[in-house]
Amino acid sequence: MYAARAFAEAEGYTFPILSDFWPHGAVSKIYGAFFEERGFSTRGTFIIDKSGILRWQVVNGPGDARDLADYKAALAQL
Repeated sequence: MYAARAFAEAEGYTFPILSDFWPHGAVSKIYGAFFEERGFSTRGTFIIDKSGILRWQVVNGPGDARDLADYKAALAQL
């Protein structure tokens, strides 16, 4: 919770950020981002609008780099 808050403040984000910690993996399992074999959540980003509709998602495997251009393009379309 504290790391997510510090990250959001450092980046100037004013929207909520979720870190799926407890119960362990509950939310990431719902979104298909839990790496069951290893017992941890992968890096997933899910953009949900004010109506609760999932508008964009990407799930990166362990060690996979994220493409910043994909994030910018997804946000530009909203």
